[in-house]
Amino acid sequence: MIRPALVELVPTTPVAARMTARYVLEIAGARLEFGDDVSVVTLRRVMEALRAC
Repeated sequence: MIRPALVELVPTTPVAARMTARYVLEIAGARLEFGDDVSVVTLRRVMEALRAC
């Protein structure tokens, strides 16, 4: 049985404020918002955490 868990995501480097396009994914009540400057590693971690829910 898979139990829900929280995954804390903390930036490993300071995030510079830049203007980028924003994207929103809404799937089964989950909302994920990210921009062109998203870290692929972080995005993958978030998607894996959502998949486990």
